[in-house]
Amino acid sequence: MSVKCLEKCLSEHPAVTAVCVLTASLALPVTAFVTLSPNAEASVADLRAWAREKLGDAASGAAYFLLDEMPRTRTGAVDRAALDRMRRQPRQEQVA
Repeated sequence: MSVKCLEKCLSEHPAVTAVCVLTASLALPVTAFVTLSPNAEASVADLRAWAREKLGDAASGAAYFLLDEMPRTRTGAVDRAALDRMRRQPRQEQVA
């Protein structure tokens, strides 16, 4: 599964405001970090089902995190290093 495809797919979900997907590493799966619109209700299970419907079963192997806000660098870019640290912390993923 392409990281770009998963990122695009999740960004099209009506409840999603921001998404960043990190590639897999030796010990970690592809990981999607998602923020939702205010008052939107979507669970990790909802997002996983959406991705599976659009991309097939390959999307179900990804890890998903719901965030209150996307971490940003001083320049406003998504802070991928901060996201990578989050996914390396034990049991922080919201599992569906």
